[in-house]
Amino acid sequence: MAVGINVEWLAALDVSVETWVGAHRSRWLEEAVGIFRFIGQPVRGASVAVVCGALLSLHARSAIPGFLVVSGVGFGVVAERTVKAIVGRTSTAVAELQSRRDLLYFEHSFPSGPVTVGAVLLGMIAVCLGVGRSRPVKVALAVPAVAGVLFVAFVSVYSEPHVFTDVIGGLILGGAIVSLGAAVLGATHYTRRDSAAAPVAPVDLTAGSAGAKRAGMRGIVGMLWWRRRWPGLVL
Repeated sequence: MAVGINVEWLAALDVSVETWVGAHRSRWLEEAVGIFRFIGQPVRGASVAVVCGALLSLHARSAIPGFLVVSGVGFGVVAERTVKAIVGRTSTAVAELQSRRDLLYFEHSFPSGPVTVGAVLLGMIAVCLGVGRSRPVKVALAVPAVAGVLFVAFVSVYSEPHVFTDVIGGLILGGAIVSLGAAVLGATHYTRRDSAAAPVAPVDLTAGSAGAKRAGMRGIVGMLWWRRRWPGLVL
């Protein structure tokens, strides 16, 4: 996709999405997404990853979840910055959206940094929390993670720092990093230490008690038999 962002139909798609979003923008929501512009920077996202990774490691009593979250987000920041430096839009594609206010870096805005970081952060948290859980629990963890990433993607387009293809590129890059992190997590054979211990099979004490009683009765009968046969024998 990075190679084909300058094709005519993708440029037309960016223009169509931007035209629709621009027609539905409201002033109060534009002011609200100003907060996103502040926290949506990749460096600030990496800081959040450090905090979340530390909490995950404390919860799991293992450094593996925290390391994967922090390293995954860090790798995502480096990857998206590298792609941005290499991949650029042509002047024709940029000219299609000259009416946008935030076109200063549009030529090298692919892929979206906030979407990449958000996808890796929320995805890796869901993966780490889902280790050893049942399928319904994993689905319950995945739903809010996906919803959060889609919200970040929507706000990225709505607040104008990115266009539609930037967001799609961020989703693809973030999803690839989460898949890689999940594979590494599986290769480490990591298991949650807070999981419940395996149930212990109950011990049937009834059978043992009955056997002990029978053995005791045999002993008493034997003692009585020996005393009757040899009265002077001391047992």
